[in-house]
Amino acid sequence: MKLESPILKDELERLEHLTGIKTNCKIVWTPITESEKEGKVVDDTIYIYSCNLTDAIHTLQHEFFDILVSRTNKRYVEIINMLLSIISEKIYKEKEEIVESLVRLARHSFDYTFSAKNDPAVA
Repeated sequence: MKLESPILKDELERLEHLTGIKTNCKIVWTPITESEKEGKVVDDTIYIYSCNLTDAIHTLQHEFFDILVSRTNKRYVEIINMLLSIISEKIYKEKEEIVESLVRLARHSFDYTFSAKNDPAVA
């Protein structure tokens, strides 16, 4: 059962005003008594599972600040992903060079072996 609460919307606006940071989040309040979590954020939606309004407000505050903190982590993830991409490309090129070296070595060995077997002077 999804509940509408102008109080939760007002609280989100109050938090955004206090921090000066607009989140553009929607709130979905679905009380669940057996939930392991009181709330979570998925994309631009704050899901609240708390069963009473006071707890729902506390959960909203928690999730709001989690969004703000997570934004800083997002920058680190972007940097790490860029570095991984660069490193992966370098590793791929190095691997290809090694594979090509081994192919040349195998061809040279095959050519030498083949020539020796087919050369009547060597046999």
